Amino acid sequence: MSLKVKYAFSTTESAEPYALQSFIDGYESAGGVWDGTIDVEENVTIDEIDANYMNDLIDDDYEMLIRNTGTYSSSLSIHGDALANGLISVIPSGSNIYQQEQTAPNTFKFTVPLCGSGPRDIGNATSYPCVFYDQSSQEEFQDITMLKQCGTEYTISQIKRVNATTLYIKLSGITDVRTVGITEQGVPLYISTALTGTDISPLPTGTIYTSNVIDTNDPSYFSITFSTSAGSTSGFQSVTTGAVKYGSAYSDEVLIIRDGYNVDTQGSGISIKDVTGFENNPNGRFEVSEYVNNDGYGNKIKIRHSLGTGSYVSGGSMIFATQSYATPYIAGQLAFIKDSLDCDWNEAWGRAIATASNYPDFDTYNGYGYINVAEAIALEDTSLSQTAISVDVFTYDYGDDTKYQTITWTIDPFAEYYEIWYRGELWVTLKSHILKYQLIQERGGKGTKNYIKIRSKRADSYGEFSELLELPFYKYDKGILINEYQES
Repeated sequence: MSLKVKYAFSTTESAEPYALQSFIDGYESAGGVWDGTIDVEENVTIDEIDANYMNDLIDDDYEMLIRNTGTYSSSLSIHGDALANGLISVIPSGSNIYQQEQTAPNTFKFTVPLCGSGPRDIGNATSYPCVFYDQSSQEEFQDITMLKQCGTEYTISQIKRVNATTLYIKLSGITDVRTVGITEQGVPLYISTALTGTDISPLPTGTIYTSNVIDTNDPSYFSITFSTSAGSTSGFQSVTTGAVKYGSAYSDEVLIIRDGYNVDTQGSGISIKDVTGFENNPNGRFEVSEYVNNDGYGNKIKIRHSLGTGSYVSGGSMIFATQSYATPYIAGQLAFIKDSLDCDWNEAWGRAIATASNYPDFDTYNGYGYINVAEAIALEDTSLSQTAISVDVFTYDYGDDTKYQTITWTIDPFAEYYEIWYRGELWVTLKSHILKYQLIQERGGKGTKNYIKIRSKRADSYGEFSELLELPFYKYDKGILINEYQES
């Protein structure tokens, strides 16, 4: 087989130079040899990928679209329609979809294989829900050189104006500032009590950052870059008041200093492993609460965590795994499954789900985990589930006379469609990527109870019906009538 792939970058290929290689690495991770075609298109915005764009790709015989950025929740149906016509989209999970999918618990859609990233023993480092996650071979763990709780307060005892742009600061009772985490340039400190009692003007306020001028022969003070217009330069002056908090004003934040300077934007995810020495070692997945980059010294980030007692022992490491590299890696794995079996995307995707590390459980962030390509190819049973899928209902009021109810159900990996039956009759047939359905109901008279059941369908085969779900009555013993419906 020779797959034809379109890689539509929201930026440029040069901005992510290992993206195409990550796809090939994923394809060849289970023994494949890539001999297909990858065509690159640059600066393609989310809004440009509409039905016409997808239809043009289908007409040009493309079978896979890879993106390096997320998409809108509202545009997922476009990708679902394309999938029905033989074109699968592999897209990073991201904030656009995540923010728009929170209307009810466990209602994440599966229109496309949304991809997260992170090491397999820890989980998705993006902190956004996804279907699969993995670690691209282009990404490696970085050593953590220091990890320290923020918010610890120290009294400022003396300050020196060295010149118009440099100040030296001493802390009361501290003979070596390195012992309290002031080890290099760019360490943030928050002045929690205003400085008074010197002839230096102006005096620093708010957040300050250490500079790289630290005298190892006399580590009792640290330096900051700060502009002043007046004050003696003859020596240290005692201050009347003044205090700083380490890292930030917040005691629930942890400052991490690591090897490497790749950017970690606020809200992105990291994974940490092998940290020891604390009462509550921060190993696992975290969201970046702040990226600290003073004067380009961008090797520091903050996370929300309480370390408890203890101190850092070397040996910990972390990864900021980009979805942009994990996504093509996963796309390559899916492509190899399809090529190996000469099957359609529904089957290839279903095999990946059914043999993934977390299946049959769906984790909020990790989805079904990482794909086992060899097991997916070797899987013998790809029939529809003969174990009834489970259905839940979430209800909320809208005004006095209307109630919205969203029903959700678990996935059948090999379904092409789901049928919703209402009061014993087929009500609607939905494409397999839809796992939730919203009913708009109004108060009606007494009468027939509202029973719903769901089953999966593939060609002329059917899965087992779900348990019979009785929608709750509205109130005052009135029944609920289905007034209209919408795909949610």
